[in-house]
Amino acid sequence: DKEAQKAWEKERKKKQIVKLRVMFVELDDDGSGAVTLDEIQEAPADVQEELTAIAGTDDIQALFEMLDYDGGGSIDTDEFCDGVMRAASTDKPMEYDRLVKQCTMILHAHRQVVDSFHGAPVDEGSDVLTGGVVSRMDSLESTMAKTHADLKQLLAAVSKNR
Repeated sequence: DKEAQKAWEKERKKKQIVKLRVMFVELDDDGSGAVTLDEIQEAPADVQEELTAIAGTDDIQALFEMLDYDGGGSIDTDEFCDGVMRAASTDKPMEYDRLVKQCTMILHAHRQVVDSFHGAPVDEGSDVLTGGVVSRMDSLESTMAKTHADLKQLLAAVSKNR
């Protein structure tokens, strides 16, 4: 029946999360609480094989890039466990989730730009580029450039995998 199936699935996921947390500790070679692509690629073959089996992909780099959607170069325990479980339980390509997250980041950055101009102080006799707006825009420009580069890279990867 459906209730039994749900209970079995919930228990299976709970065991899988425990297994992934243990795997994360094995992968976190420097004990930093975060895993990098290098740490995953340098992990013992049996750990890599188990990870690819659980995630349902042989492409460790693509898996890492999907998990590290902010491009920070490392992922924490929760990002790792949640992301691997999501990758394992969906029929959608991994790139889809990353693309959605990148679009969310772009929307957030856009809102920051709009908020920077809304209510920005303007001194008498000056133009809109005073009162700290310039420094806020410089910071946002840097963030937007990085997000744009990440999105271009992601779109290229999605196009390549078609």
